[in-house]
Amino acid sequence: MTESKVNHLAVIVLSILHMALSAGWYGAFSEQWLGYVGLTEDEALSLSPIWYGVAFVGAIIFNYSLYTIMKALNVASIGKAITVGLWIWAAFYFFELASHYGFALKDFGLTLVDSGKTLVCWVLSAVILYVWQKK
Repeated sequence: MTESKVNHLAVIVLSILHMALSAGWYGAFSEQWLGYVGLTEDEALSLSPIWYGVAFVGAIIFNYSLYTIMKALNVASIGKAITVGLWIWAAFYFFELASHYGFALKDFGLTLVDSGKTLVCWVLSAVILYVWQKK
């Protein structure tokens, strides 16, 4: 990836994909997630739309950051892209989230639901950023 330039379209598409995957993921696990966080469906649906904007901006920042990391590591295969996505998820997200929820006395299922979605998004981003390089 050392000769590639950031593909801004890929970053935007991936950020939209993160939002869509999140909607599908939390739709599929809504009953469990609502139980873990102690919200009713009405309470969850009444959240301010600003949080969707925050999530979208976060996805953009993440995807640009992931591109920068992959370029610095000279990722040269899909396998290496998957490995980078997995390591970043484990090192910077999973264990931090698991310990945070553990100390907050949250059910480990909440960690699995939240971190599972992030794992899928981050590994998919790594693969797509590798495959959809701009020369």
